Amino acid sequence: MLVKKTTVAIKAPRSVIQGELNQILASYHSIFNSIGGNKSFYVTSSDGTEFVAVNADGAQRSASTIKLFIQAAAYQKVARGELNMNANYTVKATDLVPASPILDGKAGSTYSLNEIARFMVQYSDNSATNIIIDRIGGIQAVNNEIRRMGYTNTTLNRYMRIQSQIDAGLENYINAQEASDLLKNIYNNTLQNNNSEVLMLNQLSNNYYNWWLTANLSTSASTWDKPGNDPRFGVENDIAVIRVNGRAYVVGLLTQHTGSNGLSYTSKFAQLGAAIAAIMRQR
Repeated sequence: MLVKKTTVAIKAPRSVIQGELNQILASYHSIFNSIGGNKSFYVTSSDGTEFVAVNADGAQRSASTIKLFIQAAAYQKVARGELNMNANYTVKATDLVPASPILDGKAGSTYSLNEIARFMVQYSDNSATNIIIDRIGGIQAVNNEIRRMGYTNTTLNRYMRIQSQIDAGLENYINAQEASDLLKNIYNNTLQNNNSEVLMLNQLSNNYYNWWLTANLSTSASTWDKPGNDPRFGVENDIAVIRVNGRAYVVGLLTQHTGSNGLSYTSKFAQLGAAIAAIMRQR
């Protein structure tokens, strides 16, 4: 896969950035205030400390956005020499679970763990995710890596689409601020003890489920994101970097509303993403 074209970052005055963030916040309220349920929103500049936030301190059901943290956990272990993502893995029939657009029917096929990690985040492949969780060392090992990175409100409690775990009421939870901070560190190549950020960012480009914040930005911005949805609970989430003219914002938006079927608000997410890009183009 080709890495998206890199442009030289253009510094903006801090007052400009804060003004843009205020406009982004106003756009969020205009688009999402009519939606009930639980919402968390966090936006920060990629090159500074400025941010705006709405209910961003707590945790919400993650759906597939937890895979961003699983990806980071794997490459943290790589950095310490505890995991070789260049190693090959042969998919077993017992690895296969629903909602696996790449690995479905691929028992017996062999891929590198780097490829499987890409399937996990670019295609949100659930079988690939469970394989990576196992290679990390299991659920607790993933959480240990999340805590090692300094994130305390994001937790992996179960594998993907294991019905017995779902029936037991186990759910994964994510925090909008923590997810945005993690993606910001990946984007800026500043993730603690990790030299794999370029590869990780490449895995997050050209998302197969490009239906939320980045849906309308293919020609107007460079984007990297990890969305997730769960129709059982009306969950629609996206964590994204949106870059225009060499400057970027990192956006985390988590929603859960019984009026959503998991795809009900894609147009609103896309509207907000387009508004953010338009605000950045004003300068």
